[in-house]
Amino acid sequence: MLYKFILKYKNYLLMEKKMKQKIGRIVKIICFCLVAVLMVNALEGLFKPKWLENRWASSKTNKSFYELEKNSTEVLFFGASVIAATADPYQLYEDYGISSYNLGVMSQPMIGTFFWFKEALDTQDIKVAVVEIKSAGKSSEKAEEKARKSYDYMRIGKNKLQYAIEYNSVQRDEDEVKPDLFSYLFPLSLYHSRWSELNYDDYDFFLGNNKSYTRGFSVLSTQFKDMNTYIEEDAQKGLYDGFEVESDKIESPNEVNAKYVRRIIELAKERNVKLLFVKSPDTGWKEKQHNYIQKIADENDIPFIDMNLKSVRKELDFNYKTDLADAIHLNIKGAKKTSELIPLCHLLSLTKAEIDFELEDETCSVRTICTVRTTGKTGVEMEALTGVQIALLTIYDMCKAVDKGMEMNGIHLCQKSGGKSGIYIRKAKQEV
Repeated sequence: MLYKFILKYKNYLLMEKKMKQKIGRIVKIICFCLVAVLMVNALEGLFKPKWLENRWASSKTNKSFYELEKNSTEVLFFGASVIAATADPYQLYEDYGISSYNLGVMSQPMIGTFFWFKEALDTQDIKVAVVEIKSAGKSSEKAEEKARKSYDYMRIGKNKLQYAIEYNSVQRDEDEVKPDLFSYLFPLSLYHSRWSELNYDDYDFFLGNNKSYTRGFSVLSTQFKDMNTYIEEDAQKGLYDGFEVESDKIESPNEVNAKYVRRIIELAKERNVKLLFVKSPDTGWKEKQHNYIQKIADENDIPFIDMNLKSVRKELDFNYKTDLADAIHLNIKGAKKTSELIPLCHLLSLTKAEIDFELEDETCSVRTICTVRTTGKTGVEMEALTGVQIALLTIYDMCKAVDKGMEMNGIHLCQKSGGKSGIYIRKAKQEV
């Protein structure tokens, strides 16, 4: 009996030793895999192009977006470099209290705009999405190598995987040369040969200088009139002055672009996000492209601001020579002007809008009071004042048959609270 017990115990110790050896090997394999993954990830971060071309910092724009506090941004801008140079989030906040971020990235195709919109909805409670619509109005798709600029710095996740698969499928249908899906899922397989091209920007970005301190806005200071692409003869002919709609001709859309415009609209409706289409000043933008986008906007009840229309440029006091950095990008002066248009289309989530009337028999007048409230960060004084005027105009329209000499006067802000400027209470004796 003792001999059998000793034999069993010896076998047990041998089994335990083998088990520990197996566990040790498994742990080593796991550690090796983790180290390999970390090394590959680090190398990928170093070898990926940083897309810091001249005035653009697309990779910093994307990377800094992920550092935003959750649900802290109510307006986001999407599109290519033209929107990156058009909307200044700091100015919007300073002047109107609108919290925004500019996700404009060089050469972003419509499929990129769709997936960045989808990605942004995962972390931000977006109220308004402003889409620069140039790509949708083009009859061709952007080249595959350009589209990488909006793809490479999206975080690994469901949206990026779907982006890679769908874009690979799109390019396979459009081009004779099929892009390598593996290179989208594992960018190091494409960029590993850049080791001889690495420069200061690559190491600087990799070591932490990878923030956008302008919330994605590209600050351009040059003037179009000083560029070699500016042609005085064309200016004299009025080719830089924009156009007015004189025909109903429509651009033949690229089916890929059209597909992702529709998906953007559907996603916005599904998530209760208001869309605003914009087109920045552009010497290459034509009337038939405007008509095509306007048709989409009208069919889906989406506001569309085309800064190539003469009427819009007149409203902005826009000067093509001095307000553009080149033929298609605004400089900081032009961006300041165009940013003023955004609040006019900034759709607020109002929690209350109420009109009260007080009849004053002695003066045969009606006192109208409009109360408006919102949970957003933007003031609603203009909404309240507009509500009073519309109410009074309605009364005038109903009573004009009795007296056309009725007057509307004394319209003013009584009081407000909250927002950047704090509490305001109108003094009782303050003149109207």
